[in-house]
Amino acid sequence: MNGLRAYEPRLRTFLAVFHEREDAFMQEGRLDENHRLSLPMRESWESGDFWVVYAASKSFAFYAVFWKYLDTRFSGPAAELDGDEWERRTGLLDEEEVMEIDSFIDQKVDELKNSGLGMGTWLS
Repeated sequence: MNGLRAYEPRLRTFLAVFHEREDAFMQEGRLDENHRLSLPMRESWESGDFWVVYAASKSFAFYAVFWKYLDTRFSGPAAELDGDEWERRTGLLDEEEVMEIDSFIDQKVDELKNSGLGMGTWLS
């Protein structure tokens, strides 16, 4: 996500200009303060909430966004973890949650084996 280095200054410029335009619209009586969008947009970016919404709405980007922006926000620092972080994060789950995940994985593997897509041999 190196593009963020180029994107973030542009976002800040956009939000500043957007805020100025909202101010002008409010002075003209064309916009109420409670309809202002620039402040919630800025707060979402700065808090990281933007990434939660982005990951939830863009399934193709979920994996990269999760590990880069969300995992440490919700699960703590990953620096203490060596190897496969996703496996180590299962320690944060209770026994019932682990069983549900295992059951879900088994279900998906069975579906893949029986999908007729020729992928069953990969899992044998």
